[in-house]
Amino acid sequence: MATKTIEIDGLVTFWRLTNATDYDVLRAELEAIGLGEFIPEKATDYQALKNALVKVYGSQRVLIRHLSKKKKSFSVVHEKVLIDPTSGEEYPDYKTSFIAYIADDEILFRYESGLPCYPPRMDSCEEQWQSEMGKVPSEKLAKRLTDIVEYVQGIPLKSGKGGGGLYWLPESNVPIWDAVKRAIAKGHPGNIIDGFDVAKNKKSLSAVSRALVELVESRMTTVRTNLLKKDTGDRAKSTQRGKAEELRELVEDYEDILGTTFDGLKSATEDLGDVETFAAFREMSEKFGE
Repeated sequence: MATKTIEIDGLVTFWRLTNATDYDVLRAELEAIGLGEFIPEKATDYQALKNALVKVYGSQRVLIRHLSKKKKSFSVVHEKVLIDPTSGEEYPDYKTSFIAYIADDEILFRYESGLPCYPPRMDSCEEQWQSEMGKVPSEKLAKRLTDIVEYVQGIPLKSGKGGGGLYWLPESNVPIWDAVKRAIAKGHPGNIIDGFDVAKNKKSLSAVSRALVELVESRMTTVRTNLLKKDTGDRAKSTQRGKAEELRELVEDYEDILGTTFDGLKSATEDLGDVETFAAFREMSEKFGE
């Protein structure tokens, strides 16, 4: 029986993350595989307070409402369903039970009047707050995952909210990504990074090429816009030229990976002379016009 060999070109990956990733475990795992620079930030005390209040007090009829990020405060609100005696229609009624806030590195509770209060399970809330501060919010972890995707020369096929979406990775860097998957899963088993192999064919090459073009054109637009800003200093201009150079190198890498050429796209990352000349001429004209 004849067999057909399918040449695997890369991997399409995506993820689903929790808000319960253990920071210390994740840090140790990423450092162990040489990716310590991509360790995400822990939850802030403010984020941790909200999560703690939701877990300790939240329910279908108990809402946790943001009051002030500056004052790091939330209100715990009870919802009741009342019936209008005239119409017989139901309507919601909300009553603030208490307010929780952070002061001097501890959680305090008060009534709306300002008087201190001591709600039930306040010790549990304190313990949960301490626990939450050792966790990584899903949006912060997602941001670092997209950074790692870029590090392994991946490109977005479909961007999603909070760093989700679909990303294509070249086959040569899939082993690094597999190590990342194991590290993320050890941070919390609820973190799922999945994917599927993509065979090299015209359809897959077209999809990846199109994604590369969109990525480079979008970022080059940002580079040109920043170079044309009146308040862009020499250091900032150097940074933008560096970003253009990184994009040029990315295009060259993908020419090797995909076995094709992107001459027009590569030229777009190099043709910054006209942009900088225009910016300099405009600045000079403005000075003479003063």
